[in-house]
Amino acid sequence: MNVVSNVEIMGLAASVKASRYPMATDTENCSEEVTERTMALANCQTGSGHDQFLTGIVVQFDLTFSIKAWVEAERYHFLDFVSSQSTMHRITSMDIDEQCIDYVRRETIEIVEKLVEEYKEEPTPERYLAVLYNVPVGLRLTARMTTNYRQLKTIYQQRKNHRLPEWRAFCAWIETLPRAEFITGRRVDAAKRGEAYREYQRAYYQAHKEELQKRHREYYWKKKENSRAYYQAHKEELQKRHREYYLAHREKIRKATRERYYKHQADRMEKGAEKPREGEKNA
Repeated sequence: MNVVSNVEIMGLAASVKASRYPMATDTENCSEEVTERTMALANCQTGSGHDQFLTGIVVQFDLTFSIKAWVEAERYHFLDFVSSQSTMHRITSMDIDEQCIDYVRRETIEIVEKLVEEYKEEPTPERYLAVLYNVPVGLRLTARMTTNYRQLKTIYQQRKNHRLPEWRAFCAWIETLPRAEFITGRRVDAAKRGEAYREYQRAYYQAHKEELQKRHREYYWKKKENSRAYYQAHKEELQKRHREYYLAHREKIRKATRERYYKHQADRMEKGAEKPREGEKNA
């Protein structure tokens, strides 16, 4: 389960240097080296204030959570929204089936899809509200977030063993961050951090294999049906565009076709030459 993408980290080295300011008489001579004292400050008890320098290590990322997980995420004061997807503006344009987490029952999705169809047939404010208020808490939305290592430290301590798989995936991602030991309190090399996250993904897939495969099959056939319906509705326009493209690139297309043909023939001849003759087989 991938919940985090497009990560940017700022201020790591400068914040490590700043952690030495309280004991320095000349801040220019403070180094960016991570020492045992740096680790002691980072791993102090949450709320004591000695880990304040972690606030300067800023992290921005895209986070995809279900509405259920978003409600819990909003309790963290320094996990701030930059921007996010909006059900208020775009719920009737979203693919409800695609955006719901695997635990949402198919019949629940069908209820919302029916309400969307009814709204499109007669777009009244009441019908729009009916869609909004019936959206399952398993609907996933993506937001651009900004936070810092100090806030991530609190989140990690509270959520690493959470019941929701999204929180566990988020905490597994935290373990892959540079100097993740500032947050987790454990020194783990980069290779092991990455492997831990991949192992979690593999375990999640194995635990939900049949359900995920079924969902992928349904998604594939739904997309295929939508593509077929779109083609039938725009058949003449698409055929016209294809003809125009062919006429504009005729020589290029013919050349590519000839090259594929000759390559295919050469491959066949090469494979035929490699096969033993009938007499050689029996020898």
